[in-house]
Formats: sequence, structure tokens, C-alpha cells
Amino acid sequence: MDSELPLFGDADLSAKASALAQTVISIRSAQGKSLPRDLLLGSLEWETAALEFVRDVERVLAGESDQT
Repeated sequence: MDSELPLFGDADLSAKASALAQTVISIRSAQGKSLPRDLLLGSLEWETAALEFVRDVERVLAGESDQT
């Protein structure tokens, strides 16, 4: 992602979004959960992991912990 343009031209927002994504990636990896990037794009497994990833992002933004 280092070579990509900042999100909407906002480098600070891009850095925060990247840090949030990396936090969720780290948490999911530590829990042994799948990451969408590791699965076949468009597969049922990918869709499931992508939806779980979004829910995890929402939890981090809300300051909640994963109870599963």
C-alpha cells in the first residue's frame, strides 16, 4: 500500500485507515481466522471472511472486543 495514492487525497486519513486495517489483520491472524486476501476472490469462503473482516473493523472502531 505504500505506493498507492492517499485515500481521497488525504494522507492522514489514509494512514489511519491503513493502521486500522493492519490492526484487524493482526487480531484476526492471532485468532487463526481467515483473511479475505488469502482466499479465492468471490468464493463463499472469501465472502464470509470479507463480511467478518468488516464486522471486526466495526468492533475496533466502536471499541468493542470480540466475544467469540
